[in-house]
Amino acid sequence: MRELTEKSVPDSEGAGQPGPKLRHSQRHNKGVPPNRLSLMAKGGGMEEPTTWQDIERLPADEAEKWRKAATEEIDSLHKNETWRLVELPAGRKTVGCKWVFKVKQDAEGDVQRYKARLVAKGYSQIYGQDYDETFAPVVKHTSIRTLLSMAAAKGMQVEHLDIKTAFLHGEIEEDIYMQQPPGFEEPGKKGLVCKLQKSIYGLKQAARAWNEKLNQLLLKEGFTQGKADPCLYSRLRDNRWTYILTYVDDLILAHEERQDSHEIVQHLNKEIEVKELGSISYYLGIQIEREENGTFLLNQKQKIKDLLECLGLTYANEVSTPMDADF
Repeated sequence: MRELTEKSVPDSEGAGQPGPKLRHSQRHNKGVPPNRLSLMAKGGGMEEPTTWQDIERLPADEAEKWRKAATEEIDSLHKNETWRLVELPAGRKTVGCKWVFKVKQDAEGDVQRYKARLVAKGYSQIYGQDYDETFAPVVKHTSIRTLLSMAAAKGMQVEHLDIKTAFLHGEIEEDIYMQQPPGFEEPGKKGLVCKLQKSIYGLKQAARAWNEKLNQLLLKEGFTQGKADPCLYSRLRDNRWTYILTYVDDLILAHEERQDSHEIVQHLNKEIEVKELGSISYYLGIQIEREENGTFLLNQKQKIKDLLECLGLTYANEVSTPMDADF
């Protein structure tokens, strides 16, 4: 119960007269941020650290999983020769960087793997010096539904492809200097900075650089870029159609013959690392199920469950019609 206090407030008729009753909050959680704003983010019921320092506060076995994921990311960066250590030139400033941690789940919400990504703090980049053009297209949801409908009608196979460390394949023209990644500063070289030779996640031009790289690779393989949706690519070869939809590093590949899919992946792997995830079942938060007659059913059951859990409404009372039917 809130406590009410009285305070004398002078008025026009005289001083010392009782004033209005002021309310003072007696909430026990006053000043305490809600769970969704706490240091640790929730990922499928699991704790996701938001900084490298958060890992130190986790149980040893859990922390080791995140360190292993970060080490794999660093190994990929070094393998791709993303940067080289140099002294910072006079008059130049560095771009910061941070770790982003994520628990990757499948369509049923089960944990697939722990993922760590090094991200540049692109907000500190200077326009005209560190970057210029930044736009990169993403697939329209209408295109996804249209492609699945067409694949169902033609009996095509639809597969899910993932590009490993996609943004690291983009090429940049500007001279950008970045701080060394937290937790992986090279001994004896902490005064040096990373001069980026390839694009990296977080840079303002990263998405555009990767999109241009992927576009070049697909055109080289004989695909034609769509006019209504630039993220839709099509190819007709030996009287067989093949389609590819791109959303950053997530690709949908629809084909009539398995050999076409194998050939495309084989050629792409010469320049980038492509991971085949099998038949499409989960894409951009959408669960995709294929029935025996070949049709596709789309739903977002898992996304709704995660949202309810985040809002604390998992055990809320159910109603048959949650909204006015005439609304």
